[in-house]
Amino acid sequence: MGDMEKECVSFEPLLDYLDKRISGAEQQHIAAHLASRCARCLARRNWYVDFKQTTQLATVEPPDWVLRRAARLFETVRRDETAVTRLVQGVAQLLFDSFAQPLAGRRAMPSMGRQLLYAVEAFNVDLQITGATGANANLYGQILSVAEAGFASVADLEVKLSRGGKLYQTTRTNALGEFTFTEVRCDTYELGIAAKNVQLTIADLPLTPKN
Repeated sequence: MGDMEKECVSFEPLLDYLDKRISGAEQQHIAAHLASRCARCLARRNWYVDFKQTTQLATVEPPDWVLRRAARLFETVRRDETAVTRLVQGVAQLLFDSFAQPLAGRRAMPSMGRQLLYAVEAFNVDLQITGATGANANLYGQILSVAEAGFASVADLEVKLSRGGKLYQTTRTNALGEFTFTEVRCDTYELGIAAKNVQLTIADLPLTPKN
């Protein structure tokens, strides 16, 4: 195992390879290593491919530093299988808000709405807020684990939307970690997601589809 880990590709060069930013001998080396079926590097590749596909569905293109910052979380996740199981309260950190980006960074599409990307514990939460009717909005979200390539840990999770300390609506994630709240009154909310051994919380969520 030690020899295999020494041969593993560092995460930054792997991102450059997947984004086609390198060529020549380095590109060939990484391609050959992935072809060797290294489980660790394949898991990293699969996670990044899933993450990129999710962001490509968004109406706003996150800048490169956002993708890299979220990807680095993959490297810092520690999984201690011998630790005593306990419920951890995870408070989200905002990584990206499309309203905070210059107009030049937005795609030329109508009704773009708002995109928010959060990091909390070993998860990323991607949110899309679009206008509905009158003073209401629709909230579309997806939670992704940075510790695994698939979606097993983010499927069928309870998601709660609260306002002023009172429960407003509840739903559950689908097999891909996606969830939806429709016709929600525009206001500031708290979003809670009950993942395994951790309660994920996005406080002061601004549910407004227009800047």
